[in-house]
Amino acid sequence: MKILKIYRSDTDKQGNPLKTKDGRPYTRIAFQTEEYGSKWVSGFMGYWNQNWEVGDDVDVEIEEKGEYLNFRKPDPIKALEKRVSALEVAMLGEKDEDAPDDIDDVSADVAGDEIRDDDVPF
Repeated sequence: MKILKIYRSDTDKQGNPLKTKDGRPYTRIAFQTEEYGSKWVSGFMGYWNQNWEVGDDVDVEIEEKGEYLNFRKPDPIKALEKRVSALEVAMLGEKDEDAPDDIDDVSADVAGDEIRDDDVPF
């Protein structure tokens, strides 16, 4: 999703520093996208999102909490599972029933290919 507007703050509306429940200071980052219109998607600023700017395409997981939209860093294990599923489809020509439905169409017809000694370059 592409960032249309972005906002960062380390204070609340009254000007008090933002702090976690255990007292650590933090910076909040919020942005708007076409997908969510005028709603702001917000979360914690960290090393992975501190350089975001208007126009950047970002990959985040979004969670609706009542009227609010919160984001977090995508789970790398889920991304890896998606890639492995796509490879299985390419290699085996069949989809695992537990594989995500949004796997890109990967076409590889390797089941009938035979490798001959002449094909190997060494």
